Amino acid sequence: MLIYDTLKILKMQVENRPDNKKTKKRKNDKMANLNYKDFARNRRGLKIKEVFDDEENLDEEASNLAGKGAYLKNKRINYVPKDVEKWSKENNFEDFDKLFENERVIIINKPVNIMVHPDDRSDEVTISDIVYDKYPDLRTVGEGDRFAIVHRLDRDTSGVLALCKNEAAFKEMKGLFYNHKIRKVYRAIVEGNLREDMGIIDSPIARARSDFRKKAVVDMFSKDFRGKEREALTRYKVLARSEDKKFTYVELYPLTGRTHQLRVHLRSIRHPIIGDELYGSKDSTSLAPRCMLHAYKLEFILRKENIEVVAPMPDDMQKVLLQYFGDKI
Repeated sequence: MLIYDTLKILKMQVENRPDNKKTKKRKNDKMANLNYKDFARNRRGLKIKEVFDDEENLDEEASNLAGKGAYLKNKRINYVPKDVEKWSKENNFEDFDKLFENERVIIINKPVNIMVHPDDRSDEVTISDIVYDKYPDLRTVGEGDRFAIVHRLDRDTSGVLALCKNEAAFKEMKGLFYNHKIRKVYRAIVEGNLREDMGIIDSPIARARSDFRKKAVVDMFSKDFRGKEREALTRYKVLARSEDKKFTYVELYPLTGRTHQLRVHLRSIRHPIIGDELYGSKDSTSLAPRCMLHAYKLEFILRKENIEVVAPMPDDMQKVLLQYFGDKI
């Protein structure tokens, strides 16, 4: 009994040591922080870990799973369907422009001025909502409220977007994106004269300190970034230059898939995409009706089938090309 009491006293002394109290406080603070993150992550009622941290990239844990072919189980809680029928009438929308379809995937030509996934700041109709409404068979494919959609494009970016028709295809496509086995080709109109016909932009990207909506290039000349920096690589090729050398038409090949990567990278070399309100110059919005960025092509191999899909240039971008480049395009 004496030994037991002695051990109990020693245990209490150890637990009450100042350094142990600090350690316990740090652990409690850390747990509180994790709980807050979990709450923020699940604020839409989703009880799964977010799969896509950036444009087509997975966070570290999920990306490791994806690389091994694992799959996070679907759990969709509290999803509230939008009034897609009303939205379709107001926007004269009937259905997606399908560029390619087989038993595994549907490749659509995403229109401009519509988000791919819902966010917490708006109740507007998204591509995900349209998929849910018009393709009931695809409601069980994918994760969260991103029905059947394995990657994304920015709101004002048009072009090729992939939808998966079953969970097996979704897992395979997610693995292809993670392992950079899908070749993505974009086209854009940028300000200024890009001197080199070909080049590569190798600049890591992090969150911007000045604006929660933005990303920023991490370099020695700027302090407008915070959080974890991520590798970002973009190759480019000049397709045409305007007669007055004020604009360049470029083809872009992102080798990684960070959020806003192409827009941030082109801004970082002082050739922002015209019409880009977030990353353009002061005169950018007066040069074009929207961000002149188009997802032109996707190339990949799925179940030994070579798939190459091209989205034709949208009318608004064709008009801007004609305005600045004339018959050079």
